[in-house]
Amino acid sequence: MLTRFCICAILFLAANSARATDIALTFTGGNPGLALNTWGWSFSTANTITVTSLGWWDKDNDGLSDAHQIAIWDMSGNQLISGTVSAGTADSLISGFRFNSFITGTPTLSPGAYVIGGLSTIHDSVTGILEPYGPSGGNGTIDLGPGISYIHTRTNESLDTHNPGFSFPAYEERDDDYGLFGPTFAYSTGPSPSPVPEPSTMLLGGLACLILVGCHERYRRRTE
Repeated sequence: MLTRFCICAILFLAANSARATDIALTFTGGNPGLALNTWGWSFSTANTITVTSLGWWDKDNDGLSDAHQIAIWDMSGNQLISGTVSAGTADSLISGFRFNSFITGTPTLSPGAYVIGGLSTIHDSVTGILEPYGPSGGNGTIDLGPGISYIHTRTNESLDTHNPGFSFPAYEERDDDYGLFGPTFAYSTGPSPSPVPEPSTMLLGGLACLILVGCHERYRRRTE
């Protein structure tokens, strides 16, 4: 009976295990650049994805001097997902970015185009990548996750507007060969799974499974 209970518990936990994640964009090379406003990039996803965490580039992999607000918007400027990457080294370092999984909003993105942006600071500025797709190779390259396509670098400033705060990056960078990649995100393919039950819920489920197994054992003995 105990063995059957253990099997039930294992199957229950397996069904709610976390899925593998990918990183939307990472890069190599480039020249660090200074930008004291919201910078990011537009992208498209060919699949339904679930954003699991938001990240900010850690130049020397030694921790961030400042916290960074990050969000994902639709192309009309409606904020869908937001979060903050913490200062210091508390957040996980993966592929040169610090990731924080505490996000608010709707994490599932349907196939289509979106914009990610984050607030840069003087201590943790974004990086400049010249000609990521240039015919001569440029001085940096980007690597995209499965189903993700890079569209254009975006900013919340224009020639006529100066906006040092955190807001929707409504404007495309004028130079097509110039990218600033401070923010990124991690994601899994598919819609958001059902939430993993709280320990009390798991305990009740296990007890129910145990009771059912016990009833089955008693019934089997009576009919033998």
